[in-house]
Amino acid sequence: MIYSSERNRTARSDNSSGRRPGNVVLVLIAVACTVTAVGVILATTGRFPSLGNRTGITPDDVAQLWEDQQYAEIAEITGRFLADDPLQPESLVFHGLATYYQLADNPDGRNDSEALFASIASLRRARVLSEVPHRRELEYTLGLAYFELGEEYNDLAVEHLENALELGAEGATIHEFLGLAYRDLGKLERSSEHFLKAAQTAPRDVLFLTIANVYIEKGRAEAAKEYLDRIITGSDEPSLVHEARLALGNIYLEEEHFEDAYRQFDVVLEENPNSADAHYHLGEYYYRQEDSVRARAHWRNAVNLDSGHLEALQRLGS
Repeated sequence: MIYSSERNRTARSDNSSGRRPGNVVLVLIAVACTVTAVGVILATTGRFPSLGNRTGITPDDVAQLWEDQQYAEIAEITGRFLADDPLQPESLVFHGLATYYQLADNPDGRNDSEALFASIASLRRARVLSEVPHRRELEYTLGLAYFELGEEYNDLAVEHLENALELGAEGATIHEFLGLAYRDLGKLERSSEHFLKAAQTAPRDVLFLTIANVYIEKGRAEAAKEYLDRIITGSDEPSLVHEARLALGNIYLEEEHFEDAYRQFDVVLEENPNSADAHYHLGEYYYRQEDSVRARAHWRNAVNLDSGHLEALQRLGS
C-alpha cells in the first residue's frame, strides 16, 4: 500500500496536458539529467544530419544548435528535410530527439501528447532502418516518451529502456525510470532491483523514500524501515523526513506498535501543524484505540486542511 502522503502528492497533479502524473520531483530531476547526458553523447559522436545545399545548413551547424539546446529549431530544420526525404535516418533520429527534448525543457507545457506521438513516430520510423545512427539514444528516448504518455504505455517504456541498457546506457536515471515503470506495472521485484541500482549510483533521499514505498507495497516492512530510518536521521529536507515518519508510523500501526506509531505522527504534527496527513494518521491511531471521537476530530482536521483528502473523507463518510 502506498502511504498517504506520497499518494496525495503524486495522484493530485494536474494531468490536463496528457502527461503522466507521477512522482514529479523524481521525474523532473531524471529528465533534466537525461537531457544533459544524451546531449553530451550526441555532441561527441560527430554524426549529425547533413542537409546539403538545399538548405545551406551543415552538420556543424546542427551540432552547434544541439550544443545550444535549440531543440525547436532542430526539429523545424529536420522536419523540412524529411519533407523531401522521409527516410533519411539521421534526420529522423534528430527530429524525434529534438521534438521530445523541447518538451523536457518545458515540463509545464500543454498539448504534449501530440508532440510526444510526433517524436515517437520519427524514432520508430528510424528504428526500422538498418543503418540508423545513435540507436542507444533512440531506444532511450523512445522509452522516456512512452513513459510520459501514461501508465497504459508502461510495457513499451520498459521494452525500449531495457533495449537502451543492453546497448550500453548507464547511470542512475535510466534505472529510476525503469523502477517507476515496473512499479506501475505491478512488477515490484523488478522495480526494486532498478531503484536499488539507481541508489547505488546516485544515492538521494527522495530515491530512498521511493525504495521504501516499494518495499511497503511488497510487504517487506523491515527492509522499508531501514530506508525510512536513513531519511529520518540523515536528511536535511523536512518534507521528506515528515513523509518518512508518516510511512514509518503507518508500519508501526499495522504491526500494532501503537505508541511507536503515535510518536511518529505526533512529531510531524508538532513540526507542521498544517499537515493534513499527520491528522489523518493520528485519526487512524485513535480509531485503533477505539476512540472514535478523537479519531473523527483528526479526520475532520485533515479535511479542513485539505478538502480533497480522499482517505479522511472516506473515513468521515463511513
